[in-house]
Amino acid sequence: IERKVAGGRRNNRGPDLARLAVESPVLTTESISRALLITPQASLQLVRRLDSVLHEITGRSRYRVWRL
Repeated sequence: IERKVAGGRRNNRGPDLARLAVESPVLTTESISRALLITPQASLQLVRRLDSVLHEITGRSRYRVWRL
């Protein structure tokens, strides 16, 4: 996970999302945006960046849920 989130901008929330994914068994867009104080759209972009690490378990385009 750390290799995937390395680099990027100075205010990168990738490492914070990685810690949150380890702490919590299930993640939603809403839970990510509340925990990291970002918009829901930004949380979707972070999840897309960690697509190979996080796996979607709902199979939907709406109300998605991810896990490690």
